[in-house]
Amino acid sequence: SFSLAGAAGVMIFAFSRSFGLALIGRALMGVGTAAALMGSLKVFTLRLPPEKFASFAGLIISFGMLGSILAASPFACLTSLIGWRMTLIISAIVTVILSLLTFWVLGDKKKEEGSDDVPAAPGQKISVLEAARLVFGSSSFWQIAAPACCRYGTFVSLPGRWLGLDLMD
Repeated sequence: SFSLAGAAGVMIFAFSRSFGLALIGRALMGVGTAAALMGSLKVFTLRLPPEKFASFAGLIISFGMLGSILAASPFACLTSLIGWRMTLIISAIVTVILSLLTFWVLGDKKKEEGSDDVPAAPGQKISVLEAARLVFGSSSFWQIAAPACCRYGTFVSLPGRWLGLDLMD
């Protein structure tokens, strides 16, 4: 569902004719893509033995970085051929297809009696609001999130846009 929200944000951004609408589109893109890593990690906790978690977490991060590097040139080429708006529309359509495919493959399966497919830290269930309060109230979260928020935008924009132009010159 978050990927679909991200795809909706891409479509809003592609069709935007004002700063406000573009900002809403970018915010939805951020919300949509933010859940991708955490969703993958959650699937790993549910489907893999604990001793495999670190390896698969490292792999998903590595493949994500490799994907951003490998996608930059084709994205730039497609943008020069059909324009940035149409490139974004195609990206949104591909995202919707991949989201539905992911849901179909990893869909919610019913837990069987005696299944060892349990959360990593079993305990009392809490509401989403309580979980959000715990996360956003944690100083550990802010010590990681604040620098990552400032660092990641620079990390992805330099190689993908401005640094590429400088290297071509």
